[in-house]
Amino acid sequence: MSARRDKRRAGLEPRPGSPWLAVFGAALLAVWVVVVMRAHLAGLSLGPLLRETAVSLLPRPFPVSFGAVLALSWRAAAAAWVLLAAWGAGWLAARPLKMAWRDPFEASALRLGLGLGVLVYAILGLGLAGLLHPGVVKAALAGLALVGVLRRGLDGIVPAVTALSPAGEDLGRTWRAVFACLLTAAGIALVPFVLAPEVFWDAMNYHMGLPHLYLLEGAMVPTPTNIYSGNVLAVQMLFTAGLAVEGPIAAKLVNAGVGLACCLFFASWARRWRLPGAGLLASALFYLCPLVLFEFFRTSVGLGWAFFQLAAFHCVLTAADEPESSGQR
Repeated sequence: MSARRDKRRAGLEPRPGSPWLAVFGAALLAVWVVVVMRAHLAGLSLGPLLRETAVSLLPRPFPVSFGAVLALSWRAAAAAWVLLAAWGAGWLAARPLKMAWRDPFEASALRLGLGLGVLVYAILGLGLAGLLHPGVVKAALAGLALVGVLRRGLDGIVPAVTALSPAGEDLGRTWRAVFACLLTAAGIALVPFVLAPEVFWDAMNYHMGLPHLYLLEGAMVPTPTNIYSGNVLAVQMLFTAGLAVEGPIAAKLVNAGVGLACCLFFASWARRWRLPGAGLLASALFYLCPLVLFEFFRTSVGLGWAFFQLAAFHCVLTAADEPESSGQR
């Protein structure tokens, strides 16, 4: 006993944390979430909203049927198709660069980011060439998705090129469980909003309105009566792919998928600095932010921007953290 006490006094052995601190922190987070949700949903009756969402999503007169399950499954599969095509495009873009990845999370995030960029310029090119037809878009996505399936593995992962820092203190099982439960609850609460028909004005007017017009015309056409006629954003090109494959719900799910991919960067940074549980903590701080939750409600560009900005920051961080690395990094 005396030897262990001496080690603790010398700082060689960490003192175990009290679980009550985690319980108190979880209670504070729960109160904060309730306050935020009450303020956000003030004047809105959640029951009728969920019922109207179910009525709009599921065929009548049966609220639940095999056809409804197939319809929802197809919408989810359509969004996954677009993201899988981006995964295949990322492999094609990374192959000539001969990039070396530090860990699987970095490889997944940057490969997906490269693929989304390729997909954006491919859709833009089809629009400028007058070939922006749903059939052409589907054919291109099918080819890239096939590459994504055949090259689904993560090649080129190399050991760390810099000296590893000492492992930081673990988050602890209690805090891991708290953040995991909060993230799960937030995900369940978001499901009806993500699957609900779009009513966001920006999305109806130009985030999906302009891509829908481009698909109808088969090309990018001038829209002088729309103040946002020149606002052709990268994320809107991803929505164009979702609209071409299925419709507005698929585009909304693509937006949610790109937002969820942001956690790959948090996990990679936790692995880089050997901080167990830090990725889960960063994910909780990010995804439980009211503004981020609101971006999942609608088909907007905020989550796409966040993903691309995190990718850019990750590349700058790698260059600063690994100055002696090869050009493949």
